[in-house]
Amino acid sequence: MTLMFRGKGVPRDRERREGPQLQPVLRGAPGERVRHVRGGGEGGLRQAFNKLDVDGTGTITADDLKKSHDFSHNPKVLSGEETVDQLLSKHLAMFEGAGATDGKVTKKEFQDYYNALSASIDSDDYFELMMKNAYKL
Repeated sequence: MTLMFRGKGVPRDRERREGPQLQPVLRGAPGERVRHVRGGGEGGLRQAFNKLDVDGTGTITADDLKKSHDFSHNPKVLSGEETVDQLLSKHLAMFEGAGATDGKVTKKEFQDYYNALSASIDSDDYFELMMKNAYKL
């Protein structure tokens, strides 16, 4: 978790007396569990990962995505801008983050991606709803 200066919600007279307040602002660091994932959202994360991991190997690959989604109707594929394989590679790389990409998304990489994303979502309920809608759970 990253600590940042955040004066919102701190009465001005208290801030003048005590100085700026340090409050935790959630930032999803790799391996760090963020409240939305630890709260109500972990079940949705697990369900989403399992839905994408079609072959049950514990990793999500391009073959898994081809079996779980139809990318042929994507506007970039339809326009000829990208092939299905290029789109799949980009999609997998998004979860793998910065660094070496191997075309396989592990549970940890999937969770790290959503840890970082959850830091910008206001409530556990909304995070859970987002997961259900995004992955049709």
